Amino acid sequence: MAFRVRNVMADQDAADFLESRDIFATPVVSIDGELIVGFRRERIDALLGLAG
Repeated sequence: MAFRVRNVMADQDAADFLESRDIFATPVVSIDGELIVGFRRERIDALLGLAG
């Protein structure tokens, strides 16, 4: 599964992207355009089709 890590401390564009959406916490996972704030394994699994 391909993924990209963006460090908001080193990548101003990534920080600006989150700030423009009123997101001020990490981690943030984006799956098919849905932003998931925090580590929410159940939601991530569901979006990836891994929920059983």
